[in-house]
Amino acid sequence: MNYKLDKQIVHNDVLRNSFIDLAIKTFDLSFKEWYRKGYWTTPIFPTPW
Repeated sequence: MNYKLDKQIVHNDVLRNSFIDLAIKTFDLSFKEWYRKGYWTTPIFPTPW
């Protein structure tokens, strides 16, 4: 099995929606309105470079 780390899920509708669904199922927390209002514009993971 191969895994891929994607730090730019904000730009990928499928990955972003999958992340949002996971957050809802895991934490009962949704980022849908946050994204819709334009607050999610950068990667969520800080990078050391």
